[in-house]
Amino acid sequence: MINDPTLPSLQAQTEAGVAVALPWSREEKSLLTGFDSTKMRDYPDGPWIPTVSPFSAQSIVTATMVPDPSGGVGVYREGFSTRSESSHEHLSASLGITVGYSFLNANVTGEYDSTVDKTSNGIQSSRNASFRLGRVALDRPPEFSREAVSILTQVDGESSFRERYGDYYVYGYELGADAGACISAESSTYDSEETLKITVTVKVLFASVSASHTESSQKHESSAKFTFSGFSTLHGEVESSPGTSGPPSVADLQALQNQASAHMARVARLDQELQERMTSLGLTGGAKLPWHLCGEICRAGVVVQLLLAPFRTLVEYQAIRAKRDAGAITAPVAMVDVRTLPLSNKIRRS
Repeated sequence: MINDPTLPSLQAQTEAGVAVALPWSREEKSLLTGFDSTKMRDYPDGPWIPTVSPFSAQSIVTATMVPDPSGGVGVYREGFSTRSESSHEHLSASLGITVGYSFLNANVTGEYDSTVDKTSNGIQSSRNASFRLGRVALDRPPEFSREAVSILTQVDGESSFRERYGDYYVYGYELGADAGACISAESSTYDSEETLKITVTVKVLFASVSASHTESSQKHESSAKFTFSGFSTLHGEVESSPGTSGPPSVADLQALQNQASAHMARVARLDQELQERMTSLGLTGGAKLPWHLCGEICRAGVVVQLLLAPFRTLVEYQAIRAKRDAGAITAPVAMVDVRTLPLSNKIRRS
C-alpha cells in the first residue's frame, strides 16, 4: 500500500500530541487502555499498557460510553475487466552449398520453417463494500486515582506519568465494517511447428542422384487457472482458493462458483448485517452502555478503528499540573493497579 503523502504519519501525529485513530480488527481492546507512543517500534511487548491505569478502579467499572451515529458513510464498488493477447511468429530460411569438379558436382540445400502462435486471455470480477456508521466513546473521562495524582504532582511528574501509564488512552471506537471478493480466470495456449528439409544432389559425369531428408516437430501447450479471494471484517473471515491449474474438473468449477457466489452475496448485504449486529449490541439507540461491554463490541467485528487521545488533554490532568506548578499541592500516596480489579472488569491484555 502506498501512503498518502498529504496525510501525516502516526508518529508525526503522536509527536504533535493530537488525537489519533488506529485501524483495528476483532482483537479486544477496552476503552481506557493506556498506550505509549514511544514504544510503537522495536519493543517486544508493544506500545500497549493493559494492566495499570491512571484512572481510579471505581470510576473505571462505573464508566459508560455513548454511541454517536453521526457522520455515517458507505461505499460500494463493482469491477469487471477482461484482457486478450495473441502473437504470431514465422521464420523461414534456406541454405545452399555447391561443390564442382570436371567430373563431379555436388549440391546441398537446406530449408527451415518455424511458426509459433501464442494466446492469453483473462477475466476478473470484483465487489467491495465499506461502511462507517459513527462511533461510540466515553460519556466522560473517569477520575484519576490517588497514585496518578501523586505522580503528576512530582517535579518530573509528566515523564513519570508517561513511563507508568503511557501518553495516550483509548477513548472510543469508530464503528463499521469492510468486505470484498474477487474471482478471476486465466487461460493460455502455445503452439509451435518446425520443419527442416535437407536435399543432396550429386552429379557424376552423366548420372545424377538426389536424396532428401525432412524433420518436423510440433508442440502444443495449454493452461487454465481459476482463483478466488474474499474477506469480511464483520465475520472475521479471509477466504482464498489456491486456484486450479490445467483443465478444471466440473466438481472444482462448481465448488469455486459456490464459494464465490456466497461471498459476493455477503458483500452485497454487508450494510444490512452490520446494522443488525450493531442493533443487537445496543449501538444504534443512543442509550448509554456500560464499560464492561467493550470486549463484546470488539469481538463482534464492528470496530474498524481505535480512537486515542493524549492524557494531557484531560481537564483533570491540566488542573493537577497547574496546581503543581503553582506549588499548591502536596502529594498523597496510594497505589492502584488494575490487576486488583475483578477479572471480569479488568482491562484485557491483548
